[in-house]
Amino acid sequence: MLALHPWTALIPVFTLPLLPLFAALIGHATRDATDRRWAALSQLSGHFLDVMKGLPTLVGYSRAHRQSATIRAVSEDHRKATVETLRIAFLSSAALEFLATISVAIVAVITGLLLATGRMDLEVALALILLAPEAFWPIRRVGAEFHNAADGAAALDEIATVLDRPQRTQQRGGERVIARDLGFRYAPDLPEVLSGIDLDLTSGLTVLIGPSGAGKTTLLEIVAGLRRPTSGEIDAPPAHLVTQRPFLAPASMRDNLLLGVGDGADLDDHHLAAVLEEVGLTEVLASLPEGLDTPLGDDGFGLSAGQRARFALARALLSPAPLILLDEPTAHLDAQTEALVVDVIRRAAQERIVLAVSHRPHLVEVADARIEIASTVGGGAR
Repeated sequence: MLALHPWTALIPVFTLPLLPLFAALIGHATRDATDRRWAALSQLSGHFLDVMKGLPTLVGYSRAHRQSATIRAVSEDHRKATVETLRIAFLSSAALEFLATISVAIVAVITGLLLATGRMDLEVALALILLAPEAFWPIRRVGAEFHNAADGAAALDEIATVLDRPQRTQQRGGERVIARDLGFRYAPDLPEVLSGIDLDLTSGLTVLIGPSGAGKTTLLEIVAGLRRPTSGEIDAPPAHLVTQRPFLAPASMRDNLLLGVGDGADLDDHHLAAVLEEVGLTEVLASLPEGLDTPLGDDGFGLSAGQRARFALARALLSPAPLILLDEPTAHLDAQTEALVVDVIRRAAQERIVLAVSHRPHLVEVADARIEIASTVGGGAR
């Protein structure tokens, strides 16, 4: 543009710096609002997903209709938050596009006037009009890449919070879990969920007992390393945690069994089938059309709650972790299946540390040790 017509080339020279300036001003004004919207959107998305995942259970107890109003309200809030977040994003992009368009329009108007008065050739005018948008293209590209990078940076921040956790040391006397005066609260302005928790666990079965909401699941997550205690110290070996609703991917049964097991190179199909037989899932495996290669549905669709629990227990048995953490492993089982699972857990506890949460008396009766979590907020353990 400078070679064709120096005075026209000065227009993008003077207007180009305005784009990053306005981008900074708009970004500063909209950053906090967008962060708040995305936080609300994430909470609403999680709430909606939890309600939808729980629908099969609600249908089984004929209580699904009671959640209709909740789903409708959450869906409407989700829609509003989504639209407001998109509105802010589109307005900020539109403002920058408008500035770039105005600058290109000024070039077009000036070249048109010069062309109309005969002071510029048609070839030069057309070249200037075609080149003007290209001058602003890199700035537009920077804006698009910045938004992409922001998404990646946010994801990396979440990953870094896990990767940057300090490694917990293992005791020299063998595999052991030692905790001293553990405490935890979900937020600085909230009361403690746990306080004064002391643990000294070696191989054997230890059961956490106490009323619902006392913090038993939270304690399991702390021992597993998923949460960091707000007070006290803990040393624990690598753990395999089995939650009340274990994760099952939409993949083959073999792939789901090997999640968390490592490379699984020394585990053949015979070994996997033997573990499934140990937890009482032989009939389930035999009914599958492709055996271990049969793909499971999303979130284990096609398996009952009790079958999912036993499947997760089989995965824990395959894991090389010296510490197994179980959250209500017998909650969805009948008496006969519960006796089978309790026997499996007892055998695993002969070689590993097993820490389980349970309200069922059968597992509590066979435990080597019991830890009672106090029912009051801020309570300790006995």
